[in-house]
Amino acid sequence: MYLQKSILVLLGQLVVPFLLLLFVLPLSIYGSSLRFIPAPVMSFWWFIMSVAILGLLISMFFTYVNYVDDVYILTNQRIIEIERNFLFFYEARTETEYKNLRDIKVQMNFLGHLLDIGDVQIETPGGMPNIEFKSVSHPFFIQDKIYEIKASKEKADDIKKENDRKEELHLWFGKVIGTFEQSHQLKGAPNLQNLDFIEAMERASELGFQVVVWDEDPSSGLSPGLVIHQNPPPGTVISPGGEIQVVLSS
Repeated sequence: MYLQKSILVLLGQLVVPFLLLLFVLPLSIYGSSLRFIPAPVMSFWWFIMSVAILGLLISMFFTYVNYVDDVYILTNQRIIEIERNFLFFYEARTETEYKNLRDIKVQMNFLGHLLDIGDVQIETPGGMPNIEFKSVSHPFFIQDKIYEIKASKEKADDIKKENDRKEELHLWFGKVIGTFEQSHQLKGAPNLQNLDFIEAMERASELGFQVVVWDEDPSSGLSPGLVIHQNPPPGTVISPGGEIQVVLSS
């Protein structure tokens, strides 16, 4: 939101040179119509009138330039005041964030109350420079707008902090789960059936399991020492170091 001094301030500053210009122009035209004035005097008269007209025009131009080069800006992050003298002779820039606002005051004289023009003074704590919007239109609206943006900024900051906390918690929880899975990774029981007991022990050992003989079955009709049953069955999820009980043929 870009703000400038009220246009009425500019018009008030241009009134005097404009009225003088309206006075000088007819006077110069009227003087040139006087036939009885000697030529040297007329030349001097034209020189004086030309200088006066040119001076008034230059004065009006620099008055306008000095009006437009002062800008006040309200962003969603900070308040900025830019004051220049004739665009390039001097520039002062003052800015502050909304969190640094201590108080906002409006000052208006009697004429300002009639025209709704005043100064908005923004006070900041400590040694930070204050900001003043001079001679702006609708100063109380601007005051309310600054408070509104400040409240919106604080709400947005609170939401961002809450989201950051949730994201940190999510990352922390993910790291904890990852660490837990790495240290307590569950695996499926291998298929040991129809393997020789020695081979079954080697395969189970590679995966971190132990093989324990639970029983022998002489009625299987298979060669002795083969695994014919296992508990838990193949694919069952068990923790590393767990036991797999087997029944061997005899």
